[in-house]
Amino acid sequence: MIFGKTKVEQFSRTVTKENAEKLTASLQIPIGDLNVTPLSGDQIMEGDFSFSKEKLRPEVNYTENQQTGMLIVKPENSSSISFKKHVNEWRVKLNKEIPLELKVQSGAAKASIDLKGMNISSLHMDMGVGGTTIDLSGDWKRGFQAKLNCGVGKTKIIVPRNIGFKLKTDKGLGKIDSTDLMKIGGTLVNELYEESGDPIEIHLNLGVGKVELELGN
Repeated sequence: MIFGKTKVEQFSRTVTKENAEKLTASLQIPIGDLNVTPLSGDQIMEGDFSFSKEKLRPEVNYTENQQTGMLIVKPENSSSISFKKHVNEWRVKLNKEIPLELKVQSGAAKASIDLKGMNISSLHMDMGVGGTTIDLSGDWKRGFQAKLNCGVGKTKIIVPRNIGFKLKTDKGLGKIDSTDLMKIGGTLVNELYEESGDPIEIHLNLGVGKVELELGN
């Protein structure tokens, strides 16, 4: 496929679950656009990838050790990729039923992480340059721990209504827009936090950018 004068390659990949009862997934995108959404069915992952530089071609590696699946998606060699305008789009769907430890590393990338209805065990995100939206709305049966390292750019977190939620940061709350939440000491919580025995708790490491919290539906 050709956009203007830029030739863009595309490929799709599906990963099938064998015996895994839990999953660790690592998505490492150096530049471009990352979109993560829930996946119904028995597949571990469905991914559609578009890229204009061969060095950006992602490798999809999946192994199982006993009952744990390990998924890694990353370019083979991105160390020498410049910040010029390349096409690099990842559309990744992850199984929403299996317990998931999700790790995301985004360099100069825009990320949309939709975790509604997923079975998250833990979340760790390292964000570089670019905007990020993390959607935690929807119905949650249990909470989890998350660590978010924010870089440059805007980070938007859509907060759930049906489960307790708490956000804390080492640098205070000055850069956080949070009109929908309550401040308790150096933390932000929703209305259900104090009565929730298993909340979602986020530790936020603030960078240069801005963080916006919005109460979801």
